[in-house]
Amino acid sequence: MSQADNRKEKGMLRVVQIIDSLTTGGSEMVAVNIANALAEMPGIKSHLVVTRKPGSLQQKISDKVGQLYLEKRRVIDVRAIWRLARYIKRHKINIVHAHSTSYFFPVLIKWATGIKIVWHDHYGEKILPSGRRPYPYIGLSYFFDFVFCVSEPLLKNAQKHLNVPLEKIQYLPNFSILNATTPQEVLAKPNATHILAMVANIRPQKDHENMIRALSMVKEIIPDVHLFAIGIINSQDDVKHLLELAAKLGVAENITFTGEVANIQQYLALANLGVLSSKSEGLPLSLIEYGLASLPVVCTHVGQCSSVLKGGEYGWLVPPSDARRLAEAIVTALSSPAVARQKALAFHQFVEANYSQQAVMGKILKCYEQLVKK
Repeated sequence: MSQADNRKEKGMLRVVQIIDSLTTGGSEMVAVNIANALAEMPGIKSHLVVTRKPGSLQQKISDKVGQLYLEKRRVIDVRAIWRLARYIKRHKINIVHAHSTSYFFPVLIKWATGIKIVWHDHYGEKILPSGRRPYPYIGLSYFFDFVFCVSEPLLKNAQKHLNVPLEKIQYLPNFSILNATTPQEVLAKPNATHILAMVANIRPQKDHENMIRALSMVKEIIPDVHLFAIGIINSQDDVKHLLELAAKLGVAENITFTGEVANIQQYLALANLGVLSSKSEGLPLSLIEYGLASLPVVCTHVGQCSSVLKGGEYGWLVPPSDARRLAEAIVTALSSPAVARQKALAFHQFVEANYSQQAVMGKILKCYEQLVKK
């Protein structure tokens, strides 16, 4: 290798996105999107490491992205840690971008590999009622070289509680990419005039119970309404409980639980309205996806949702855990198509301008370049 090639190789960014799984979720999709975007940029080698198991998002990873699946079996899996360290050394990785809870392995091998660790905080549920972070986050944050937070409340909390210099903690909005549907993915419209889409994995944070209660109130005014609940079903018992509640409230036939979906666009294309009933959020990727799909939006006033919807200018905001207010907003949106369309178009333009791949990747690259110069 020539001296010029050596200089080029030394200055090259070699980045790994590390995530616990590739099941369909917000943090997982962001990790894949960043890895794919980096792979298209000159002077960058992009990799993605999955600590536990693959999932449907695996098929979305570019062929240009290096991949490693550790298949971790326990919290401290020596074999998996060794495989990660060997991969990082072999590919001369200089940046590890750890998403959500995947920071532990990079911290363990930081000094042996010389990597810089960027921690990406996607969720707020790890914050204790007192506002403090659990010990692992506080103690291990000494080893973080930079922190991205997906919402302003998370940013303020990180600045207060993590052991990271304030100038090394930054708000970073999520970005998403909607894939066009193939002819095979196009769905037949259900026997209903008004279609709601809720992209949210089934877990307590997303509060599907609140959505079902609201749907029963909506049905009293708009009988021909149908909800697609799109997201991973981790427990059949959870769905059974939700279906029992729906049956009790008379809306079991008005709901379809789709399970994990590789391309949500096939459902968003059918929908008249995108909804979220979450109790808590950071910056939900599904909200960005509704904007990209030019859908009117009704969602709860949690996390970064109000900022993204500009205080309600681009959609309808309601308090969390308030089924009646949620139902009223849905009825208003469905009954006012002209107003809903105006809000949806404004929201689409706002998302394109502020949550595009180009805008977000520029901030990520600036961070990476500052870290490798040190």
